[in-house]
Amino acid sequence: MVHNSSAICASAISVVRGARAVLTDVTFDVALGSTTALLGPNGAGKTTTLDVLCGQITPATGRAMVLERDPTSDWAALSQDVGVMTQHGGIYLSMTPHQATSLFGSYYRTPLNPNEVLRRVGLNEQACRTPWRRLSGGEKQRLNLALALVGNPKMLLLDEPTAGLDPSGQESLRLLLRELQQSDVTILLTTHDLDDAETLADSVIVIDQGCVAYVGPTTDPRRNTRVVATCVSTVTQSQIDALQQTFAKLDGIVTVNGTNIEVATTDAAMAQHVVATLAAALQPVGLVASQVQVCGGRLRDIYSEAVKS
Repeated sequence: MVHNSSAICASAISVVRGARAVLTDVTFDVALGSTTALLGPNGAGKTTTLDVLCGQITPATGRAMVLERDPTSDWAALSQDVGVMTQHGGIYLSMTPHQATSLFGSYYRTPLNPNEVLRRVGLNEQACRTPWRRLSGGEKQRLNLALALVGNPKMLLLDEPTAGLDPSGQESLRLLLRELQQSDVTILLTTHDLDDAETLADSVIVIDQGCVAYVGPTTDPRRNTRVVATCVSTVTQSQIDALQQTFAKLDGIVTVNGTNIEVATTDAAMAQHVVATLAAALQPVGLVASQVQVCGGRLRDIYSEAVKS
């Protein structure tokens, strides 16, 4: 059953290829207007999951519902509201980005302006006049994103959108995704960049060996708990050494990044004690904190535990 608050509802989906189970009993929900990262090792089943949601693969068992429609039987109607970016997109070799975006826009009821879309994904005027076969890998990736956006979708399904982009292109994509989040576009993306997932996503789904290993927030206080103090000055090595001696007694791990001091502990019940200890330890070593806050375990820790087998 799909609730009004669900953009995607995957229920006990299994996919079999030959004698091999590619997905087994995959179940998750994606909330309307949210950004969800679909994570997992290579070959875990992430792209297959997206293929099911795009109606490209019919599950052996189970069912997926996308915006209250079955993508397997109703993709023609559903595609008006869902933009898809695959890893291996392609168009006619002689077609330019402007021609392709204009053509794809003509398929939709309320398309965006092709020139504006190309500008937003970072394709300059020269690139827009260049045939597909002469575009760089990063430019092709930007065009694939433009083709997913031009239909003015309510939902985006993005398969490794930062792959092949240089650092500048990756940052531009992050800014664009944040703009789309402000417009309540539902985004499901696959990525191997855990920092991106932690920064951009509201929640994550981890798939390992075709099974769901974790569904939940990008931080989890039940796993590693972090106490972070933001200091008004950069922390020196001698100050770090003094703090490490203090927290060694509490089995706390101290790390420093510029003005941020982070103490990680596996015991969430100790968090407030760590806060008090850290606050008391700063002044004797000459540090002043503008704030001290308790954070959940990092996504990297959650991911490592989910796929540790």
